[in-house]
Amino acid sequence: EGYKTQDNDYVRVSNVSQPWAVSVTITRRDVPLTMNVTMVGEGTISCSITVDGVTVAQSSTDVFAVVCQAPMPG
Repeated sequence: EGYKTQDNDYVRVSNVSQPWAVSVTITRRDVPLTMNVTMVGEGTISCSITVDGVTVAQSSTDVFAVVCQAPMPG
């Protein structure tokens, strides 16, 4: 799993318990919100991005990986 920061750096996170969540502060409007999730084992994986309580991206799949991406609102 991982996500991009407002400096467009990719932060990789591994061996996390499910469900996993992270909160980040992003003020730049020119960097899209991005989250990648990779499955270990079998099942369904999903991701969502919420900004100020509003879901701006969500996706799920039963294959290897899923990506959520959205432009910064506003």
